[in-house]
Amino acid sequence: MTPRAALASACFLVLLSVGTPACAKRESEPASSAPAAAEAAPAAPQAGGTAGKLPEAAPRKIIKNANLSIEAEKLSEVRDRAIHAAEKVGGYVAASTEHNSGDDGVTSISLTLKVPVDRLTETLAALRGMGTRTTYESVTSQDVSAEFYDLEARLRAQRAIEAQLLEIVKEAKTVPDLLAVQRQLGEVREEIERMEGRRNQLDQQASLSTIQLAIHRRAGSSSLATTVSQAGSDAQAVLSALVHGSIRVAGVLGPLALFFGPLGLIGFFLVRRIHRRIIRV
Repeated sequence: MTPRAALASACFLVLLSVGTPACAKRESEPASSAPAAAEAAPAAPQAGGTAGKLPEAAPRKIIKNANLSIEAEKLSEVRDRAIHAAEKVGGYVAASTEHNSGDDGVTSISLTLKVPVDRLTETLAALRGMGTRTTYESVTSQDVSAEFYDLEARLRAQRAIEAQLLEIVKEAKTVPDLLAVQRQLGEVREEIERMEGRRNQLDQQASLSTIQLAIHRRAGSSSLATTVSQAGSDAQAVLSALVHGSIRVAGVLGPLALFFGPLGLIGFFLVRRIHRRIIRV
C-alpha cells in the first residue's frame, strides 16, 4: 500500500468511527484512489454498536449520592465521629466547613464524604445515629451504564485507528504526507484522551458515593460554655456602660462646678456676714 492510499484508508476509518470529515483537506486527490483505499482498509470497529445496549454479563454503572442533615449538641464531636465512620468503610473526607454566628460559636458544620457505593446505606445509618434528630435525607441514583460502555467501544475504535496511523507514518515518503498523517494522529489522540477522561470520571463516580452531611445545633439550644461566655459578655457590657456614663456626667458637671463654684462661695460668705450683723443689732 502506498502512503497516499494508506492515508486515505485511515481517513475512511475515521469517517466510519466518528462520523466527521477529518480529511476535508484531502478532497482534491483523484477520485480513483478512493475505491482502492476502501478495498485495502480493514473493517472499522463500530463505535456506536453498544449505544443503548449493554455487553452481556457487564456490571451496571450506577452513581449514587446522598444528602443528610442532622441536629446535634456537640458539633465537633459528631464531626469527628462522622469522619471516622467514612474512613472505617474505606472512604475519606473531601471537604469540611464550619459556620460561625457571632458569640454563639460554631452553629453548623458541613462535610463532603466519599464512601464505597456498596457501603452507602451502612454509612448513612451510622450518621443518622450520631444526631439527636434527622431533619433531611435524600438519596439519588443515576444509571450511566449505556454511556460508559459506549465510551469503551468508541475508545477501542479510536485506538485501532491510532495503531494504523502509526503504521502509515512509517511508510510516508513525502513531507506533506507525513504532516497530514501526524495531524490526523494528533486529532485521534486528543479524542482518545477526552473519552478516557469521561470514562474514568464515570467509573469513579459509580465506585464512590458522595454524602453531603450537614450538622446543625438545635435552634434555641446553647452549650454551658456558650451561656457562661454570654453572661460574662453581658456583665462586661454593663460595667462598661456605667464607666462611660460616669465619665459623661463628670464631663458635664465639671465645667459647671468650675463656673458656679466660686460664685457660690462668695454668696455663702456674704449671706453669713449679713446674718452676723443682724444678730449684733
